[in-house]
Amino acid sequence: MSRFIVFEGLDGTGKTTQIKKLAEYLKNRGESVFTDAEPSALPSGKLIRRVLSGEVKSSPWATAALFLADRINQNADPENGIAKHLEAGDTVILDRYYFSTFAYQGYETDMDWAMDMHYLCPELRKPDLVLFLTMPPEKCIERITENRGAQPLEIYETTEKLTEISAKFNSVFEKLAAKENVFYIDASGSIDEVHERIVNAVSSAFSKKLALFDFDGTVIDNSEGIYNCIRYACEKMGVECPGDETLRRFVGPPLYDSYNKYIEDDNDRALYFVDCYRERYAPIGKTEAKLYNGIPELFSALKAEGYTLAVCSGKPRDFVMSIAENLGISSFFSDYFCPSFSDTGIDKGGYILRAMKEFTVLRENTVMVGDTKSDILAAKKANVRSIGVRYGFASENELEECGADVTVDDVSGIFHAVTGKKT
Repeated sequence: MSRFIVFEGLDGTGKTTQIKKLAEYLKNRGESVFTDAEPSALPSGKLIRRVLSGEVKSSPWATAALFLADRINQNADPENGIAKHLEAGDTVILDRYYFSTFAYQGYETDMDWAMDMHYLCPELRKPDLVLFLTMPPEKCIERITENRGAQPLEIYETTEKLTEISAKFNSVFEKLAAKENVFYIDASGSIDEVHERIVNAVSSAFSKKLALFDFDGTVIDNSEGIYNCIRYACEKMGVECPGDETLRRFVGPPLYDSYNKYIEDDNDRALYFVDCYRERYAPIGKTEAKLYNGIPELFSALKAEGYTLAVCSGKPRDFVMSIAENLGISSFFSDYFCPSFSDTGIDKGGYILRAMKEFTVLRENTVMVGDTKSDILAAKKANVRSIGVRYGFASENELEECGADVTVDDVSGIFHAVTGKKT
């Protein structure tokens, strides 16, 4: 099985050393490994090295274009290209890739232009995993100076420029969070300590599987508690409570948003509504929740298949954890990606990305299971597979219309949809 792993980071973070150690580790495990670095050893790469040394003058825009040309050659080279090795089933480990152009030349030109130029090029292979080695810029300069001795530094190798580039790397990876599998590796410590972190990250990324579950309408039926608490809040505020069909729309999205959408558009009143709702929900409403039939059996089966399970919900974390404990399912979950009581703007797609980062799981090995449009759209934002359950609170055809990858009618169908296997 071919794998394409890219190392990124500032000069001085130890990429070259760690690539050699990872390659040796993988070879000892029986993998065929090919390593390479940017700029390449091809004529296009040699020209870039002359630019970086200051021997040849080039504008940042031209330098970015030169890097693209070199990457195309490095990918397609018939003798020793990246594409050839991947097609042969090798693990390819590359020291730097287009992310460096986004960070280095991107801060001097236009990052969006640099990204478009690369992502629109069909000749470039997309990496399976990016390992970003992190270290303070001033420490990087210390290491570079020690290693180079009397050799002159390159044009980007100053503390000031590395600080700017480090910040640019962070913005690059934040922007590409839904496109690329990027994991941060602390490069401080001994060579062996950093190597161990890298091995753990690589092993986890390619082996771990993550199933994220919405809570209300997917794991539990808490409609009785939710409806009663909405009615309680409306009565206390002196506003007309919506009918049952509209109350269904309150399950899933943030209460704050639903109040503004279905009762009255007033942010201050919406905040008060949430407070009134929780006034009843905390002592009474959460106790009215019931598990859907088959949930414990489903979770046991998924755990047996090696899946890490976690909750990804718009319900406050404390409520979710309390209900899970009361219903006897808390032991199945490795974590809860949910808002605090003070959060009003809930980005469930961001929670999915945070979960993948925390567990070091590739998006290809991540799935989101939910019952409403908000769950499916969150999965799309994070670029992971989505499974819509029809037994929850979605309206007719809602899950299909918003693009769920798979829909199931009951809990028994979730196992096959997640794993591809039949129970």
